[in-house]
Amino acid sequence: MSDLRDRDAVLPASVAGSTAERLQRSGRETGERDRLADASRIEIVSDRRRWHAPEFRARVVIASYESRRPIREVAAQYGIHPSLVFRWRREARAKAQAKGGTSFIPVMVAPAPEPPP
Repeated sequence: MSDLRDRDAVLPASVAGSTAERLQRSGRETGERDRLADASRIEIVSDRRRWHAPEFRARVVIASYESRRPIREVAAQYGIHPSLVFRWRREARAKAQAKGGTSFIPVMVAPAPEPPP
């Protein structure tokens, strides 16, 4: 148990807070409270999201269309979440359509003409 005090214990705020409250209500010994106080410290690793350059996004989108592998494998290859690939593909389609690029057009097929008598 003493090694917990030596290393940095990082817990989510909800877990640390609720555990501290339960310990105080239970009236356990002071040593456990001290250990919990160390564990209830919160460390913020990063305060913003990762940003990817437009060139990187384009490379991932192209790879997702050209590759015959599943999206999750392409995403794993580039170290990103699969939902990002789907989002970037959707954004690329929207940009292409806004610039007048190719897109699908609804087509109605007329019935075949009747043969002459």
